[in-house]
Amino acid sequence: GLMTPEDGGQLTLFVPDDSAFDRMGEEARNALVEGDFATADTFLKAHLVSGRYTLQELNAKAKDNTLTLTTLAGTKITLV
Repeated sequence: GLMTPEDGGQLTLFVPDDSAFDRMGEEARNALVEGDFATADTFLKAHLVSGRYTLQELNAKAKDNTLTLTTLAGTKITLV
């Protein structure tokens, strides 16, 4: 399931700011607002990573002030 990682562990959600929603296409934004489950599922998985991370842990793991993690959607997110 979406909220149960395969390893039974915890999840960390990286919440996009308003500018990220502004960059989304109008069709995708409308699908989220209208409650399209498939779009919401894809969107949410693209912002979830397995494991529980605090800000201090993320900063400590960052090399050259960046850290790349793999989301539940299989995409990479880079924190700077």
